[in-house]
Amino acid sequence: MAIHKVYHGTPYDSGKAMIEGGKSAVRIRAITKKKLFDGVTFDKGRRQFGNPGSLGFGFYTFLEDPNAARRFAEKFSKETIVFEIDANFNEDTTLRLDCDPEDISRFTKFLNDQSFAKDIKYLEKKYKNGPFQKSLDGALVELYCILSKEGRIANFQVVCSSTTSNIGLSVLNSSIPNGIEACIKDKAAIISDEFRIVHEDEESSE
Repeated sequence: MAIHKVYHGTPYDSGKAMIEGGKSAVRIRAITKKKLFDGVTFDKGRRQFGNPGSLGFGFYTFLEDPNAARRFAEKFSKETIVFEIDANFNEDTTLRLDCDPEDISRFTKFLNDQSFAKDIKYLEKKYKNGPFQKSLDGALVELYCILSKEGRIANFQVVCSSTTSNIGLSVLNSSIPNGIEACIKDKAAIISDEFRIVHEDEESSE
């Protein structure tokens, strides 16, 4: 077991609710290939399924960097909270696109495999990489994870990659990584219900 500390930053009220609920409050959608290809769906006027983030669908955190999580949360709210979680980055269930040459090589091989070319071209038409949300990248990662699970190659619970998130005083046009995102795709990777507060900023308490 390889235990790492990851950090999630969010608006204050929703963060408090998650800390009180622990693992049960973490929402991770089960994504099938059909759902990925169908894209955004609505049920009685409510959005049930949106576009993926840069690492697909899951619970997004920053690896070993609470300040990155805080700066990210502050983009959306003045009242924020950051909490620390212990997560298991098991070698067999973690896709390391940030530092593992073998994982990166296998993913690159997948992108260039002609047997998957039709599916990849379809996703290219369905999803786009915007300035803030890289939905196409996320869709490709999600497809890779789905196919790996279907083929009993690997059941990825966590995906990690470097990020150039526009947070704080980052240079807007820079592509230099300023953090490592860890997208938790299975709550089994979260070790316990103990979510520890490392930063909270509640304006009403001042």
